[in-house]
Formats: sequence, structure tokens, C-alpha cells
Amino acid sequence: MTESNSDHPLKQYADLLETLTPDNLDAMQQLLADDVEFKDPFNHTSGKAGYREVMVDMFANLDDIQFRVKQIDPTPTGGYLIWEFSAYSTITKAIRAEGVSHILIDAEGKITRHYDYWDGSRIMDGMPVIGCIVRWVRKRTSLR
Repeated sequence: MTESNSDHPLKQYADLLETLTPDNLDAMQQLLADDVEFKDPFNHTSGKAGYREVMVDMFANLDDIQFRVKQIDPTPTGGYLIWEFSAYSTITKAIRAEGVSHILIDAEGKITRHYDYWDGSRIMDGMPVIGCIVRWVRKRTSLR
């Protein structure tokens, strides 16, 4: 992102995601439209309260959460964030995922849609029993 785009709502949102904690969830709410839609492999919510609930749940169930935005690509209606996520869970142990977010922004500069695209099966790798099944399926379906 160029210097002139440093105030773009997508950049502000990316910066907040990289520093997100339970203590600054209110700052995130200020960047969202009232009817914001959030979707990832495990969640689909509408409205600020639903989005906040997903974030609160994430912080309640995971430790050492880190988002690292690797690339920001603004478009006239929003843009794309390419990112890495890492965390720790007592169930799955270390979690690491790479993905892309498609973000839509309204005329007021508010986030109206945040769709995440990433391989949700990677989280299941560390789960007892199901992790073995997921790894076996992935191995059997990979190109040789």
C-alpha cells in the first residue's frame, strides 16, 4: 500500500487486526457498519454484536493469538488482506493458518463485509481422533 493510502479504511482495519486484543474490541466496532457481515469456515454472522461475539469467543478459547497482515490490496469498494494467523489451544495445541480476507467498505468508510478464506481443516489437525482422520483424507487426496 502506498503512503497516500495510509488513511484508507482497509489499512486502518488491517492495523487493528494485527494489534487486536479483548481490550480494543470497541475500537474495532467503530470501524464496522451496523449490519456488517462476517464469514469464515466456522462462523457466519450479521451485525456488530455477532461479529464481536465471534471475536470474544476466539479470545476465550485461544491463547497467544497473532494476526500478521502480509499484504494489503485496496479496491474501489474495499479490498483484500493476505494474512497469517497463529494461536495456541489446549485441545489442538499450536494453530497456524494462512488466508485471505475480502473486505467491502461503504461510502462512509465502514466495513460492511468481511469474508475469510482459509483451510479450516488445518485447525482440526491437532484434535484427537478427528485430526488423524483429516490428515489421512488430506494424504489420500493429495496429488502424487
